[in-house]
Amino acid sequence: MTDPALFKLCSLLLQYPDEPLIAGRGELLEAAADLGRRRSARLVREGCAALAAREPEGLRREYVETFDFRRRNSLYLTYHSYGDRRERGAALIALKQRYEGAGFELETGELPDYLPLMLEFRALAPEPGTEALVEHREALEVLRGNLADARSPWAPIVGSICEALPAITRRQRGRAAEMAAAGPPTESVGLEPYPPAEAMPPAARAPVAVTRPPGSPADLPPVVGAGGRP
Repeated sequence: MTDPALFKLCSLLLQYPDEPLIAGRGELLEAAADLGRRRSARLVREGCAALAAREPEGLRREYVETFDFRRRNSLYLTYHSYGDRRERGAALIALKQRYEGAGFELETGELPDYLPLMLEFRALAPEPGTEALVEHREALEVLRGNLADARSPWAPIVGSICEALPAITRRQRGRAAEMAAAGPPTESVGLEPYPPAEAMPPAARAPVAVTRPPGSPADLPPVVGAGGRP
């Protein structure tokens, strides 16, 4: 099974590039260098190097333009399948229950389908974390393709995640192609008990964190601390 450190690093690299994350660029590059020779590891190194080469303010603007202003690049995976339809609310509740079933509690204001949060879960709980990501494999493939088409520096990071997961099935690939062509559904009927993540101002975004269950193994060695958006 893929080293949890890869998923932890991808989680950090897909979060907003705040000051702690920018200050930890050297540590991120060192962590990427230690991931080995798999294709997934090579893609992480490629993405990490591209992000580290960018000027901080420009990187922050590019992040907001990429992930906050473009619906097709949403980091909230259920949004690609459901938009803001009522079915999305049910999917979010099911995902939250998956975290709780593994003994974890969310310590964040983010929705449970936020990709960096799901990657953190995968790093801490490999089996249920992998199952959660595989359930949303089509959305990951759509996001990977959209970022690749835009030549985004985050494209290799999402590509690495796809490489590290079990191979995509023919059915999943076909569904992903349909989703990519149509874009996220636009019908909006409310997401009680969850608000639409896309409507949350950046200041409302909390740090990504999950609380591990008592008696679980020790935490992964920290790469860098990653806070929420300013």
